[in-house]
Amino acid sequence: MHHAVDQLPQKRYVHARDASEDDDGDRDAFENDDGYYDTAGDSSTFGLRAMVYFGLDVRAQDDDGITPLHCAASNGNVAAIKTLVGFGADVNAQNRDGLAPLHSAASDGNVAAIKTLVDFGVNLYAQDRLRSFALHYASKWGQVDAIRALANLGAKLQSRNATGMTPLHFAAINDRASAIRVLVELGANVRSRDNKGDTALHHASWKTHSDAKNVLLELGAESPPQDAKDETNSDLVCVICADGRRSVILMPCNHFVMCGECSERLLSVAAGNIASCPICNTQVQTVQKVFM
Repeated sequence: MHHAVDQLPQKRYVHARDASEDDDGDRDAFENDDGYYDTAGDSSTFGLRAMVYFGLDVRAQDDDGITPLHCAASNGNVAAIKTLVGFGADVNAQNRDGLAPLHSAASDGNVAAIKTLVDFGVNLYAQDRLRSFALHYASKWGQVDAIRALANLGAKLQSRNATGMTPLHFAAINDRASAIRVLVELGANVRSRDNKGDTALHHASWKTHSDAKNVLLELGAESPPQDAKDETNSDLVCVICADGRRSVILMPCNHFVMCGECSERLLSVAAGNIASCPICNTQVQTVQKVFM
């Protein structure tokens, strides 16, 4: 979605791939029809059943690892979910980014799909490549009904991904004020910190998300002291990614405008060429890391 997250399309139109590579003519005709994945998200299961009848693999994945079940879950098509699972679809199948059908349903706020997947034994604690849960995705996209449903089904409000971020962090980063309210109402801790020691309020402030920031303050988040090291100061946000903290000085112009990751990317992309300061266009000869 977005950040390693981070993003899942609402609907995919891709070619189905059959693992057995059967040369049957009817099978090929259906495999070459983009409608297989489209049908998985359609309201009718007749076409889907017909395709499966002709031998299409319900576990087929496109180049991004997306299965028909991902599409059905994303579109909230309960009938298609039941049909696909009935024919052997894996409810915990992961795409290339580690997203399972539950992540898809949560991202699009399809509560019926979420409950159906859970009824079929889906792993409520499935994680993507960055170890983010379905609740993180529901929070990221502000899907308050999905947040409530997942929490009622047992999802952990304080679950953390690889960076230590909770669903509340995701809601704050994406300015989802309503999601923030629901998460806190259900018991999320507004003072939780990620692996870098940052709260949801820090992230909302860096992104200049006034709605998220105001709601967090209203709900008890503590505003950091406004001093020289105030990490919520927009002057400390990288001008390139608008996310990381400025941590390097570009030499010889001495501009302090970039995070370490962006400076490394700048120098690597410009390898063999001239890397220029994004402020003054002076040729960058080296960078000096600043410890704050």
